[in-house]
This record gives sequence, structure tokens and C-alpha cells, in this order.
Amino acid sequence: MKIYYYHTRPIQEALDEWKNHLHPGHILYGLTHFSKHGIHPILHHYRHFASRIRFSLYNFFEIIRCKEPYDLLYGTSFYGLELIIFLRAFGLYRKPIAIWHHQAVVRNSNKLKNLISRFYYRGIDQMFFFSQTLIEDSLKSGKVNAGQLHLIHWGADLDFYDYLRQHLPTANEEEPEKIAYTSDEFSIPRMQLYVRDRHVCCSCSVEGTYHIDNDDMEPLFTVLFDMITDGILEKAE
Repeated sequence: MKIYYYHTRPIQEALDEWKNHLHPGHILYGLTHFSKHGIHPILHHYRHFASRIRFSLYNFFEIIRCKEPYDLLYGTSFYGLELIIFLRAFGLYRKPIAIWHHQAVVRNSNKLKNLISRFYYRGIDQMFFFSQTLIEDSLKSGKVNAGQLHLIHWGADLDFYDYLRQHLPTANEEEPEKIAYTSDEFSIPRMQLYVRDRHVCCSCSVEGTYHIDNDDMEPLFTVLFDMITDGILEKAE
């Protein structure tokens, strides 16, 4: 099986970094496991645009111009795929589309927007969600059906973090309170965790032209929530 693999970040660079233990595999949404299941990806050539319209137009033409045959379009988000999805809804793009949906599908208060949105979701064949709650809330919108929605137990790349524990120092000698940080030499968001006065603090700075949004922060929020739930961290009142 061959798929067109779409991500909202540079893919080949991230895959190369993963091979060198510099990038966690779970951020690639299955890419590191596809070969074991006979799935061969065509990697989308990513370019960043500040304008969402320009971003969508670039992705549209990049996908349409792909001459290599593939069976379906797989996206880690619908962000930037809007034009292709509408084309699929009109029946003009023939490949099935499967994407990760990071929030619940919701109803719009505006009737016209709700009608357009309902038609838009006709262009997505299958959707993957992080939780059953997101699926149940999406079904209430009336825009999708249960056969389209799938719960995927997505989690951290433990092999990546085990490697870091074995091969990297546990702390920064110049900043001993820093417990996690990324290398400054890569043009990616630098996320830093600190322990100060028994509080865990997070800071994130963006390097170069890298795009970051709430989806990029979700793995961190998930880890912190699990640590609080397990009693490792104490939630501040």
C-alpha cells in the first residue's frame, strides 16, 4: 500500500533526526512504523506560509502535481488541506482522505457556516481521535458518522526517551534547575522544563520560521496531566 503522507512540519528532516535519536517518533504519527506494515509513504514537501490561504494553496497544488501513484491521502491534521478536502467533497479528488482530528467536530451557531462545514466533512473519509470523548462529542454535531471515527491510543515514543536517559546528561551544569531541553542547533521550537520552588515551569521559544500551535503543545500537556494524576506532581491550587 502506498500513501501520500502530509504533515504540518518539515517531514524528511524530522525523520532523519528521529533516526539519529534527535526527534521523538510519536510526533510523526505512525511514519516510523509504516514500513513494518507494508505501507510506503510519499512525503509531502513542506513549506511554511504565514497566511493560511497561501499555505492551503501551496499544499493543494503540491498534492495535485504529485505524479507518483498512491492509494490514499493521510494527514496528521486537516490544517492546510482544506482545498483538497472540499475537492473530495465535490467528488473531484478521487483518493480517500484519512486525517487526525485534534479536537471534536462541533456545530456552528451560524446556519450557513454549519451547512458549509457539514459539506466539508463529506470530504474526509476517515478520522482518528485521541479519546472516546472527542468521538462522542463529534457525533453530536451531526456532521460525521460513527463509521468514520476511530480511537487511536497515541502516546510518547518511549524508546526515544529511554535513549535520552541513557546517553544524555540529566541536568545542565550551568542551569541545574533545568530538567529538559532541546538542542539549540536545530530550527525547531525549544521547549524547556524547570523545577522552581516545587513548581514545574515551561517555556517555549520559536526558532526560524517554524510554525507552532496548540497541537504541538498537546504532548507536553498530556505528560504533565498524567504526572499529576499519578501523584508525581502536585497540582497548584
